[in-house]
Amino acid sequence: MPSLVVRGLWYLALALAVGAFLFQLLRGSVGAMEVGQVARAYVALVRQGKLDAAYAMLSTATQHSVPRRSFEAALGNLDIHRAGSVSFSRRPDRHDADHACLAGTLSTDTKVQHLDVFLQNESRAWRVVSVRVYGADAPPGPWPCGGR
Repeated sequence: MPSLVVRGLWYLALALAVGAFLFQLLRGSVGAMEVGQVARAYVALVRQGKLDAAYAMLSTATQHSVPRRSFEAALGNLDIHRAGSVSFSRRPDRHDADHACLAGTLSTDTKVQHLDVFLQNESRAWRVVSVRVYGADAPPGPWPCGGR
């Protein structure tokens, strides 16, 4: 009987160690994502309705200013979710080592909207700071994100 208990504890310890290893491995892969990958992944998650995962991609400051209960209607998420298709410029604009944005377009059957995803480097991982969706009449002058 004692050997069964010892064996059970051994399997439990092994499962915890493997779980911790996988957590660190996945955490490192998210931190290594490039700016464009993070912006595209965020929009894809919102389009799929995976809002908890998308919310986890937000910067700490944005999470403090946008509570999770208000997140579905914030940051242009409703427009992103309703879009029939989304396309992005090839590469993001790097404003400096810690700030960047990626321009995109949301399309439905009846309209096209411009989209900018702003990101910040937080502890060596890119995080979404804000998303701006512009209506049919985008603001005049230079875009906040270049590359259009």
